[in-house]
Amino acid sequence: MKKILLTLSLLVAGISATFSQSTIWEAHNINVDTAMGIRWMDAVDTNTVWGLIYDGTVPARSSNVFVKTGNGNVFTHGTFMADTNTYNSSNISAVDSMIAYVAIFDKAADGTSGKIVKTVNGGVTWTNASDSLTMFAGAANFPDFVHFWDANNGLALGDPNGNTSGSGTEFEIWRTHNGGTNWTRVPDANIPNPVSGEFGLTNGFFALGAKMWYVTNKAHVFRSSDSGKTWAVSTALPGLAGQVDGVAFRDTLNGLAWGRSTTATTAIFNIAKTINGGATWTAVTTTTTTQLGTNDICVIPGKNTYMSVGLNKGGNAWITSTTPDDGSTWNVLETVPNTSLANEYALMLQVQMLDSLHGWAGCFSDTARPLGKNGMDKYRGPKIALACPLNIAASKTTICSGDSSMLTASGANTYSWTTVGATTSTVTVKPTAATVYTVTGTISGCVNTQTVNIAVNPTPTLTITDPYGTSLTTGTVCTGGTEYLTASGAVTYTWSPAGTLSATSGSSTFATPTVTTTYSLTGKTGTCTKVTPFTITVLATPSPVLVAPSVSVCSGGTVTLNASGLSTYSWTPSTSLSAATGSSVMASPGVTTVYVVTGLDGSGTCKTSSPLTVTVNVCAGIATISNNSDISVYPNPSTGLVTISIPSVNAATTLYVTDMIGKEVFQSSVKDANVSLDLTNLQKGLYMLTISNGQSKHVQKLIIQ
Repeated sequence: MKKILLTLSLLVAGISATFSQSTIWEAHNINVDTAMGIRWMDAVDTNTVWGLIYDGTVPARSSNVFVKTGNGNVFTHGTFMADTNTYNSSNISAVDSMIAYVAIFDKAADGTSGKIVKTVNGGVTWTNASDSLTMFAGAANFPDFVHFWDANNGLALGDPNGNTSGSGTEFEIWRTHNGGTNWTRVPDANIPNPVSGEFGLTNGFFALGAKMWYVTNKAHVFRSSDSGKTWAVSTALPGLAGQVDGVAFRDTLNGLAWGRSTTATTAIFNIAKTINGGATWTAVTTTTTTQLGTNDICVIPGKNTYMSVGLNKGGNAWITSTTPDDGSTWNVLETVPNTSLANEYALMLQVQMLDSLHGWAGCFSDTARPLGKNGMDKYRGPKIALACPLNIAASKTTICSGDSSMLTASGANTYSWTTVGATTSTVTVKPTAATVYTVTGTISGCVNTQTVNIAVNPTPTLTITDPYGTSLTTGTVCTGGTEYLTASGAVTYTWSPAGTLSATSGSSTFATPTVTTTYSLTGKTGTCTKVTPFTITVLATPSPVLVAPSVSVCSGGTVTLNASGLSTYSWTPSTSLSAATGSSVMASPGVTTVYVVTGLDGSGTCKTSSPLTVTVNVCAGIATISNNSDISVYPNPSTGLVTISIPSVNAATTLYVTDMIGKEVFQSSVKDANVSLDLTNLQKGLYMLTISNGQSKHVQKLIIQ
């Protein structure tokens, strides 16, 4: 529903013909007829602003004229609809200097569908960007506004009506993700029910990222935190029962709404504020009637403050002012008496600040020129100071579990920490998981809120185990013995002191203390560390000597590992071993592997560990086990008694056997086709059998068990 336009009629009587220059606004000519005003506007950046025109002498008269600039200086104008017979505008939403959308409503209210019209060529042509069969098609349809976050994602909202796309009892809200080619209606279940007779207001919304708010004639504020997919509604705005003119938020929690107490022309202009994102609102007691402009209020991004423009609350001057305390007090930047206007730049109707130094304001074109001059002002005033300064600093924004961080707020007079319930400027927190801490600061009636996120990384939980997999807090060895220690629970590890350790880094180390020693294990995961002490007591009993020689094996082969000197033995890792215990085991590693054998004496008192390296070599001929399929070797594996069948034997035929490091352990010339070998004197393991006749070779594995 079109909102009531108050104080927007241009009173030309008594205006002085002497023109002066503003000290903070630079007037720009919009090149339209005299006495035309900016009804709606949308500033994209310092160079790009769009506006929709209306007749200042007859505010209710429809207009189809838009103005725009893409260079921040020269304005052009055109029409966004064919005539003014059927439609009037609700607002304009600009994406850039070429793309803009306008919401238009049927001014006769006879059920003709409202529309969203779009230009992609800077206003040269306009096309319908809404579906007239489904969107705004009910008898009481009324598009209140359209807003686009970018060239693809937008939202259009209309009053509750009998549209067949919904129940007819909820607000008509549509979303698009392809620039208006297709629209999807927000389900009724996602929108709170309006009260009887409730409708939206033209251009009565504000968007801040994915957050959006819109106001209604019943002094409610509907809010969304997900770009309009779901909505909640506020309690009634105090003091704004007659007319809500606008709403703006300086951050996601703090906002202002403004308007009239009643529908009477003499109604009091009031302001309400929220500190919880629009859920609840309180009345703002304004300390002045002369320093607050009542035509429009906008937020000054990044400065926690707002700017007001227009006829002041007392009706005696046209004002530009800012508030440092969410509307309680207003500081005048410029004032022009209402009785003797020096220039129409002061008659501001809309304002939009882009930052503390740049902004645009729509006003009236000149009444005293044949073709109206001025019409749009660019801010050239002083930099707007930061209001409600509030800072929050953390001694550490990422901590390890069990640690703490000191949070310090500054800039305000009083503080309230909602997460921890403190009212001091400094608090110490010790979260167990990632936590957002919120502090609210107040200074001279101005309230600001800041947050800080404290991330929590896990502190390692260290475990030390022996070769048997038993977790240890202490250990014992006999004199001269070695303890094999394995750590887990972190990413990297450091051991100390280094003197009696085989390695000071890595998850495993051999400790051979000569006296009882306390070692320190430091585990680190990310930036978090944990230190664990570990004491090994050295017993007076001498430790038996563990003998476990390292060996080599060809890739893909098997080798026997032997240990001696103690009574029982265990081996790790066991994945490539034939057994995890015993004095002799078979190993088939794919790569060079360090095994650890741990021996225990017969009394069960002395335990010692030793590394044993199995080096895996790439041996010639292993890839091709046989290049003569007629030669057979059987049995294989064997106990050492082997029969070899060789179909073709000549005087040069020889046979030899090598171990896995290439050492020849048997050699014989071959005279007969069938050869019997006795290799029982060789140790169990893998060998290579080679048969050569001077022209070719046959190589294959030979396993003795």
